[in-house]
Amino acid sequence: MIKVFKKRIAIIMAMTMLLAALPFTTAYAKTNKKTGISEGSSENSSSSSYVGTTKDNVYENEYIGYRVALPKGYSYAGAKALAEENGYSVDFITDSDAVLKKIRNGETITVAYAESDTDYGNMNIGLVKDDTVYSSEKEVFELVRDEIKEGLQGAGMTLRDSSINKSYIAGEKRNVIYLHSTLDEYDVDIHQKIVMLSKDGYWMIITVSVFGDEAAADEFLDKIEKIGNTASSENIVGTVKKNVYINEYVGYKVTLPDGYKFADSEELAEMNGVTTDVMDDYDEIMKVINSNNSFVAAYAMNDAKEIFELRVLKYDDPASIDDYLFGDDMQNYYRQFYKDTGYTVKDINIKKETVAGDKHKVMSIQTVKGETTFCGKSLYVGEKDYFLFISTSNYSKNGADSMLGSIEKL
Repeated sequence: MIKVFKKRIAIIMAMTMLLAALPFTTAYAKTNKKTGISEGSSENSSSSSYVGTTKDNVYENEYIGYRVALPKGYSYAGAKALAEENGYSVDFITDSDAVLKKIRNGETITVAYAESDTDYGNMNIGLVKDDTVYSSEKEVFELVRDEIKEGLQGAGMTLRDSSINKSYIAGEKRNVIYLHSTLDEYDVDIHQKIVMLSKDGYWMIITVSVFGDEAAADEFLDKIEKIGNTASSENIVGTVKKNVYINEYVGYKVTLPDGYKFADSEELAEMNGVTTDVMDDYDEIMKVINSNNSFVAAYAMNDAKEIFELRVLKYDDPASIDDYLFGDDMQNYYRQFYKDTGYTVKDINIKKETVAGDKHKVMSIQTVKGETTFCGKSLYVGEKDYFLFISTSNYSKNGADSMLGSIEKL
């Protein structure tokens, strides 16, 4: 009886995934008659690069530029199951030229399908070709919202909620479609999340369906990566070894001057508002960085309470990071912050200084509290996606300069 129940649920969930993904093709057909092969050299790539390949439990689409690994306990279906999913023969589904032809004619083909080894969760990756230019995934979803609702009802489900939310997918903020439905016969909640990735009119539609816990769907989204993005979480966050902080992603290291000591994981956890368990897991730290855009990766202090902070920043527009970190808005923020904490800002200036052999823009802030003067300096290193923001607070300019002198290229 349990096996029958599981099979029944799995079949219905697979149907709902297809119903969630396939209507996008319907929307394209309504708004666009231009299908088939586009002009241009990009069509000369091999058919397998468009259709994608599955190996070692990872689906990879070279043309669109993404790979999708699986959470623990899931596995991709073989050719036979994938053929059944599409209603085609095994010979067809293993012929990338034939599959690509169908895709280019506007048909959605399921190119990868994964199921849980223990429950009913599953994931579907569909491909379709359409040359219509949409303003966003939200526009597409609005076109097919009613059709999705009707399709789910036809599969014995009631749509309880639907929304479009921003989430980080492969390091970038994207629209993610969320569907919350009830499988009426069993009164079971199903959560689905849909991500659409595209390039030159080719759309890769990833649909995840899980029971009970919406967070389980997010585990799939965390497994989506850009091809060629080989930076590990540890490289981006950086590591502390004795008195040296190393960040391989930005290519710099910082050696603490004598008398300074790095904060331990408990202290860093408190600074970042996370549990100590998070500090032991680089992937979990990356989730915090991608969510909050900032994380104190290392923090050091001496007995005189002079400090050295190393903060990883996620910033989506590298071309404007100078203005973000050093512009008028940030300077006004510092002035208000110091005023609120009892300090008087005497001077803020920004100029190029030589750090680790290169010229960098450095912000210097001089503050006074009572009889004590403080000198802080800050700069960033890095060129894209993730940056390392380095800041100091010392009793003298010489002390701040000495701190910057401890920064080196790897």
